[in-house]
Amino acid sequence: MIHDFDKSGFSIVHTLRTDTRRFQYCSAPHVIDLGLRLTDVQEMQLQSEPVEYGSEKDPRLNLQESGATQEECAFLVQRRTPGGWTGNRVELNAMTSRQLVDWLEAKLAAAGVEKVVPAQAVLEKAYRRAVHQAIVQHAVDQALRTIKQHAAIAIPPDLADRVREAITDTPDPWDLVVWHMVREQT
Repeated sequence: MIHDFDKSGFSIVHTLRTDTRRFQYCSAPHVIDLGLRLTDVQEMQLQSEPVEYGSEKDPRLNLQESGATQEECAFLVQRRTPGGWTGNRVELNAMTSRQLVDWLEAKLAAAGVEKVVPAQAVLEKAYRRAVHQAIVQHAVDQALRTIKQHAAIAIPPDLADRVREAITDTPDPWDLVVWHMVREQT
Protein backbone atom coordinates (compact mmCIF):
# COMPACT_ATOMS: atom_id res chain seq x y z
CA MET A 1 0.00 0.00 0.00
CA ILE A 2 1.28 3.48 -0.81
CA HIS A 3 0.34 6.37 1.44
CA ASP A 4 1.23 9.88 2.51
CA PHE A 5 3.77 10.45 5.27
CA ASP A 6 1.23 11.19 7.96
CA LYS A 7 -0.55 9.67 10.93
CA SER A 8 -3.45 8.44 8.79
CA GLY A 9 -1.13 6.57 6.43
CA PHE A 10 0.60 4.78 9.30
CA SER A 11 -2.74 4.00 10.96
CA ILE A 12 -4.30 2.54 7.81
CA VAL A 13 -1.37 0.20 7.20
CA HIS A 14 -1.44 -0.87 10.84
CA THR A 15 -5.19 -1.54 10.67
CA LEU A 16 -4.81 -3.59 7.48
CA ARG A 17 -2.07 -5.72 9.06
CA THR A 18 -3.44 -6.16 12.57
CA ASP A 19 -6.43 -7.71 14.31
CA THR A 20 -8.67 -5.07 15.84
CA ARG A 21 -11.49 -5.15 18.32
CA ARG A 22 -13.89 -5.03 15.34
CA PHE A 23 -12.18 -7.58 13.11
CA GLN A 24 -10.02 -10.65 13.66
CA TYR A 25 -8.16 -12.17 10.70
CA CYS A 26 -8.33 -15.93 10.16
CA SER A 27 -5.10 -15.67 8.16
CA ALA A 28 -2.85 -12.66 8.54
CA PRO A 29 -2.80 -10.68 5.29
CA HIS A 30 0.50 -9.89 3.59
CA VAL A 31 0.34 -6.08 3.49
CA ILE A 32 3.46 -4.41 2.11
CA ASP A 33 3.95 -0.86 3.32
CA LEU A 34 5.24 1.14 0.36
CA GLY A 35 4.33 4.43 2.00
CA LEU A 36 6.30 7.63 2.08
CA ARG A 37 8.76 7.68 4.99
CA LEU A 38 10.89 10.40 6.56
CA THR A 39 14.01 9.16 4.73
CA ASP A 40 12.15 9.60 1.41
CA VAL A 41 11.02 13.08 2.41
CA GLN A 42 14.58 14.07 3.33
CA GLU A 43 16.23 12.51 0.27
CA MET A 44 13.82 14.22 -2.13
CA GLN A 45 13.61 17.40 -0.04
CA LEU A 46 9.82 17.30 -0.17
CA GLN A 47 7.72 20.16 1.10
CA SER A 48 5.81 19.46 4.30
CA GLU A 49 2.65 21.12 5.51
CA PRO A 50 1.40 21.79 9.03
CA VAL A 51 -1.13 19.47 10.61
CA GLU A 52 -3.23 19.73 13.75
CA TYR A 53 -4.37 16.81 15.86
CA GLY A 54 -7.48 17.70 17.80
CA SER A 55 -6.99 15.05 20.43
CA GLU A 56 -5.95 15.21 24.05
CA LYS A 57 -4.09 11.92 23.61
CA ASP A 58 -0.53 12.17 22.27
CA PRO A 59 -0.64 11.07 18.58
CA ARG A 60 2.91 9.73 18.89
CA LEU A 61 1.57 6.75 20.84
CA ASN A 62 -0.52 5.63 17.88
CA LEU A 63 2.30 6.40 15.45
CA GLN A 64 4.77 4.25 17.40
CA GLU A 65 2.24 1.42 17.63
CA SER A 66 1.76 1.75 13.86
CA GLY A 67 5.48 1.43 13.10
CA ALA A 68 6.78 5.01 12.96
CA THR A 69 10.31 5.58 14.21
CA GLN A 70 11.11 8.07 16.99
CA GLU A 71 12.50 10.48 14.39
CA GLU A 72 9.33 10.16 12.28
CA CYS A 73 7.17 10.74 15.36
CA ALA A 74 9.18 13.89 16.15
CA PHE A 75 8.56 15.21 12.63
CA LEU A 76 4.86 14.33 12.51
CA VAL A 77 4.05 15.53 16.06
CA GLN A 78 6.04 18.51 17.28
CA ARG A 79 4.25 20.12 20.19
CA ARG A 80 1.19 20.23 22.38
CA THR A 81 -1.27 23.10 21.97
CA PRO A 82 -4.33 24.14 23.97
CA GLY A 83 -6.51 22.35 21.39
CA GLY A 84 -4.41 19.22 20.94
CA TRP A 85 -1.14 18.72 19.06
CA THR A 86 0.60 20.12 15.98
CA GLY A 87 3.19 18.78 13.60
CA ASN A 88 3.93 18.26 9.93
CA ARG A 89 2.88 15.88 7.21
CA VAL A 90 3.96 15.26 3.61
CA GLU A 91 1.56 14.19 0.88
CA LEU A 92 2.48 12.02 -2.09
CA ASN A 93 1.52 14.93 -4.32
CA ALA A 94 4.50 16.87 -2.95
CA MET A 95 6.49 14.87 -5.50
CA THR A 96 6.69 15.71 -9.17
CA SER A 97 5.22 13.10 -11.49
CA ARG A 98 8.71 11.84 -12.35
CA GLN A 99 9.68 11.65 -8.67
CA LEU A 100 6.53 9.70 -7.87
CA VAL A 101 7.12 7.16 -10.66
CA ASP A 102 10.80 6.71 -9.77
CA TRP A 103 10.02 6.46 -6.05
CA LEU A 104 7.24 3.91 -6.58
CA GLU A 105 9.34 1.81 -8.96
CA ALA A 106 12.15 1.76 -6.37
CA LYS A 107 9.71 0.79 -3.59
CA LEU A 108 8.25 -2.01 -5.71
CA ALA A 109 11.71 -3.31 -6.64
CA ALA A 110 12.78 -3.22 -2.98
CA ALA A 111 9.66 -5.25 -2.11
CA GLY A 112 10.66 -7.85 -4.72
CA VAL A 113 7.84 -7.11 -7.14
CA GLU A 114 8.49 -8.45 -10.64
CA LYS A 115 6.58 -8.62 -13.89
CA VAL A 116 4.39 -11.69 -14.15
CA VAL A 117 3.81 -14.09 -17.02
CA PRO A 118 0.34 -15.55 -16.51
CA ALA A 119 -0.62 -19.21 -16.71
CA GLN A 120 -0.76 -20.93 -20.11
CA ALA A 121 -4.59 -20.90 -20.24
CA VAL A 122 -4.67 -17.13 -19.62
CA LEU A 123 -1.99 -16.54 -22.27
CA GLU A 124 -3.90 -18.65 -24.81
CA LYS A 125 -7.12 -16.72 -24.19
CA ALA A 126 -5.27 -13.40 -24.54
CA TYR A 127 -3.58 -14.60 -27.73
CA ARG A 128 -6.92 -15.62 -29.29
CA ARG A 129 -8.42 -12.25 -28.34
CA ALA A 130 -5.42 -10.44 -29.88
CA VAL A 131 -5.82 -12.45 -33.13
CA HIS A 132 -9.53 -11.50 -33.27
CA GLN A 133 -8.67 -7.85 -32.65
CA ALA A 134 -6.02 -7.94 -35.38
CA ILE A 135 -8.51 -9.38 -37.87
CA VAL A 136 -11.05 -6.68 -37.03
CA GLN A 137 -8.37 -3.96 -37.22
CA HIS A 138 -7.26 -5.26 -40.63
CA ALA A 139 -10.88 -5.02 -41.86
CA VAL A 140 -11.19 -1.47 -40.49
CA ASP A 141 -7.91 -0.47 -42.17
CA GLN A 142 -9.14 -1.91 -45.48
CA ALA A 143 -12.43 -0.03 -45.14
CA LEU A 144 -10.61 3.24 -44.43
CA ARG A 145 -8.49 2.77 -47.56
CA THR A 146 -11.68 2.14 -49.56
CA ILE A 147 -13.27 5.29 -48.15
CA LYS A 148 -10.24 7.37 -49.15
CA GLN A 149 -10.55 6.02 -52.71
CA HIS A 150 -14.19 7.16 -52.80
CA ALA A 151 -13.65 10.57 -51.31
CA ALA A 152 -16.51 12.17 -53.24
CA ILE A 153 -19.65 11.39 -51.26
CA ALA A 154 -22.87 12.53 -52.87
CA ILE A 155 -25.00 14.34 -50.29
CA PRO A 156 -28.72 14.31 -51.12
CA PRO A 157 -29.79 17.89 -51.86
CA ASP A 158 -33.00 17.40 -49.85
CA LEU A 159 -31.22 15.92 -46.83
CA ALA A 160 -32.59 18.45 -44.32
CA ASP A 161 -36.17 17.89 -45.55
CA ARG A 162 -35.76 14.10 -45.38
CA VAL A 163 -34.37 14.30 -41.84
CA ARG A 164 -37.12 16.70 -40.73
CA GLU A 165 -39.77 14.33 -42.11
CA ALA A 166 -38.16 11.23 -40.60
CA ILE A 167 -37.82 12.62 -37.07
CA THR A 168 -41.53 13.46 -36.93
CA ASP A 169 -42.38 9.76 -37.32
CA THR A 170 -39.89 8.37 -34.78
CA PRO A 171 -38.52 9.13 -31.32
CA ASP A 172 -35.00 8.71 -32.77
CA PRO A 173 -32.68 11.77 -32.76
CA TRP A 174 -31.65 13.33 -36.07
CA ASP A 175 -28.17 11.75 -36.14
CA LEU A 176 -29.62 8.25 -35.76
CA VAL A 177 -32.05 9.02 -38.59
CA VAL A 178 -29.09 10.02 -40.80
CA TRP A 179 -27.34 6.78 -39.86
CA HIS A 180 -30.41 4.74 -40.88
CA MET A 181 -30.64 6.60 -44.20
CA VAL A 182 -27.01 5.84 -45.01
CA ARG A 183 -27.37 2.19 -43.92
CA GLU A 184 -30.36 1.76 -46.25
CA GLN A 185 -28.33 3.07 -49.20
CA THR A 186 -25.17 1.00 -48.61
